[in-house]
Amino acid sequence: MKRAQFAAILLSSALLLGCSNEVEVSYDMQTPFERELYSQGDYSTLNAVGEVVGTGMRWWLTESYLPQGEGGVLARRYSGQKNMGYHRHSLPSELALKVPIRADVDARAMGAVRGYENFVADVVEGLPVHSGFKTPLRDPALVDRFVAEERLRWKATHLLSGRVPRTGDLTASLRASLGEDLGLAPLRVDSVVARDYADLEIEGRKCFHYSIHYRLDDAPDADLLFEQFTKADTSDGRKFADFKAAGASAKGDWRIWISPSTGRLCREQDWQEITVVAAHRETGEALPVIGRKAVERLYTYDVEKQTKKHHKDALINQ
Repeated sequence: MKRAQFAAILLSSALLLGCSNEVEVSYDMQTPFERELYSQGDYSTLNAVGEVVGTGMRWWLTESYLPQGEGGVLARRYSGQKNMGYHRHSLPSELALKVPIRADVDARAMGAVRGYENFVADVVEGLPVHSGFKTPLRDPALVDRFVAEERLRWKATHLLSGRVPRTGDLTASLRASLGEDLGLAPLRVDSVVARDYADLEIEGRKCFHYSIHYRLDDAPDADLLFEQFTKADTSDGRKFADFKAAGASAKGDWRIWISPSTGRLCREQDWQEITVVAAHRETGEALPVIGRKAVERLYTYDVEKQTKKHHKDALINQ
């Protein structure tokens, strides 16, 4: 083969590799890091006029990771908050963000989670509300709920591995390797879709984007959303005065951005449309109430600062 032809073949191969329709996703579990997490949650209901945002939650947190064996320890601590609206002192999963936690993790799963056992003492008892409003937040079952939510979030944000198509439906291939529910129960996953790299780089990182479309048969906090609807959304409050929440279901779109070379998070958006079943206290008549939950999480890293932090005290015991 002539040298010119050989060079042309090499160039063509390089161009094909550079324009690959796949991305390699891997998780760096051996490098410690620290990141700032901003979490924003908005909770709204719909009435005859339009959408009413009754509660807005804003949290600033710090997460750090320290390798141990094949995995490591992920720690999170509270930095600050700016919460507003009707349920700013009531939403359990939002208030749980104030609890310092530590969790054992590897590239696929989260194991033991420590810290939520202090939720009542460290968070609930200090809330500036009447003691009666604290009673639902003292439910011991909330600890298991918080742990399950952390494990689900870790699983969802570590769902992909190896070579993955940059765009298209990934559901069938993921079910073949992970099982029908993809390990994401109680979510009922309709599809997982790869959406290529984000148009804009985040802190100079090129972030790969995928989304999980799901249904949730038993959405939590139906009573709180219905209460917000009748109290904060005054236009329909009188109509539902004799009704109570009898359960809720949701449809969701969970969008996740990661750095594929390390698996570290860039951003999350979890949007739900929630249908609350409102039942009349005497007749049993059922009416739907539509609510929306929109949670966004932004992860920022200061690489130059973090490269200096490679010991336990700097990462975990802060």
